[in-house]
Amino acid sequence: MESIPHEIDESLNLDDETMENICRVDELTYHCTGPEPNKRLDMGHIVNVLVPLVEQWNPNSTHQQEDNCDVIYK
Repeated sequence: MESIPHEIDESLNLDDETMENICRVDELTYHCTGPEPNKRLDMGHIVNVLVPLVEQWNPNSTHQQEDNCDVIYK
């Protein structure tokens, strides 16, 4: 995980909070793709980690873009 900041385009100028969230998702994917299925995370845990991030990153939180998309947000 220490190499993640070096792998991201510097022109994005990510703040500390965004970098922390990227590292959290990276760690989550690592635990989801382990070679031993019985050691992988269950979906409930994954959802509990991702839901707050989705709520934070949701560009449609004000529903401004909803009319411009074919995706239905619930």
